This record gives sequence, structure tokens and C-alpha cells, in this order.
Amino acid sequence: MIWDILNGNPRIIEDEEFKWLADRKSEAVRSGDETTANEVWKIEQISGIWNMYINAFSTLKEKSNHQEVWNTLAQIEIKIGSLRKHYNFSNQYKLLFIESTVREFQKLFPYKFFTSRESIIKETRCSICGQIRSLRNPCGHIKGELYNGEMCYREITDIELIAIALVSNPVDKYAVINIQGKEYNYKLLDTFIENLTNPFDEWKVDIIKIKDPVYKKVGRNKPCPCGSGIKYKRCCMKSGNDMMDHFEFSLQKDMIKPDLIGKRFIL
Repeated sequence: MIWDILNGNPRIIEDEEFKWLADRKSEAVRSGDETTANEVWKIEQISGIWNMYINAFSTLKEKSNHQEVWNTLAQIEIKIGSLRKHYNFSNQYKLLFIESTVREFQKLFPYKFFTSRESIIKETRCSICGQIRSLRNPCGHIKGELYNGEMCYREITDIELIAIALVSNPVDKYAVINIQGKEYNYKLLDTFIENLTNPFDEWKVDIIKIKDPVYKKVGRNKPCPCGSGIKYKRCCMKSGNDMMDHFEFSLQKDMIKPDLIGKRFIL
């Protein structure tokens, strides 16, 4: 049953197991046992994180739906952030591993710019009691706290959009920019995922800057290869635009493929 996850068994948690948890939580609420209801919520969150992570890995192995995987990884980050407030994190249930590996995977996506909205939130509603929130009309429920196995959040019911900005480090990672007629290149991600056999293989990636081959043999006083018409030393050499990202991957000793154990490779 669901307790397999507590023993570190990397598998998908089935719908009937989530239903079993929901039933236990309902029983706790009916009996006035809020502590147990909140504990069940934690197990639900951990199980959901596991399912999202394992499904994201499987989709990456299929080399499909890359943006869907990106959104799932962002959702995992949000869920872990919410869980951390109510759960004393260690690497139990591999949560720290999942958290760090999600960040490593995100480094391999080609997304560089995102949209960020500037807006005025005019009205919110409490998810627990449904009451409209305001400074003069507090409902008593605190955002982020647990109440009978449910976390309190604010549902935005009225918002005014003021502006949209382009950012490179977004709060909302869902807001990927898609340009009509253009496709992102996922070759780096697709090539690397071939070397992993299990969602819980251990690896990391280091990104360093190296000179783009286009610029390697260009003299300082020669025209810049970017086509600006300016000398290289006053153009891309000065701005750093002659450098490119260089990815070095480390695969740990518990990797299943023996020829890759302890090795580093570059893409």
C-alpha cells in the first residue's frame, strides 16, 4: 500500500491509494482529530510529489512534451515549498534529492526568458471558509497554515493587469515565451536523458563559460564576427557575448551503466 513510499520504493502511487488516504483524512475530520488529518495531508503531498517526479522523468525519456515536463518540475518546486513549512525536511522519502534534481533538470531546458505580470489584486477569497478577504474583514484563517488536512490559500477573484515584462529569473516559471513559428532546441536535454536509467540515478551538471569557437581565432582589432562593424575588442569581447555555456555532467557511482561510473562527459 501507500507505506511503500516510506520505505523508498520508487513507484507510482495508485488512485486507490490516494482514495484510501482521503478516506482516512475524512474519518479524522469527522472525529475532530485535526492532528491526524494534517499528518495525512503531508503523506498526500509527498505521494503527489513522487508521482509528478517519476512521471516527468518518464516523459523526458520519451523525448516528448518538454514544456509539460517543465511545468511539472515547477509545480514540484511549489509543492515542496508548501510542504517544507509543515514537515522537518531530511532526505527521508528522497525529498531533498528530488528538490535538487529538479533544479539540475531545469538547467538543461533552453528557456531563457519569461513573462512577468505587474498587476493589482483587488479581491481574494479564503480557500478554507470561502470568505472574501480584506484588511477590515479578516476571516481568521492564515495563508499557508493547515486546517483539518487542507492548506489555506488565497483564491484571486478580481485582478487588474497593469503591464507585462520580460524577465530571465521569474517567480512564475510557467510563463515560458513561445514565439509563433519558432521551436525550442531540446537536443542537450534529450541527449543527456539517454544516459539515465532510473529517476533516482544521482548526477549533477556544472555550467561554465568558454569562448564560442566562432571567436577563437579573431584578432582584437579585427571586425567583430557578430556583424556589428565594430572592432572585436570593443564589441563582443568587451561585453562577454563571445562566451558560451559549457555543460559538464557528473554521473555518480550508483549509476547502472558500468561504463559511465565515475566519469564526466561534456555536451
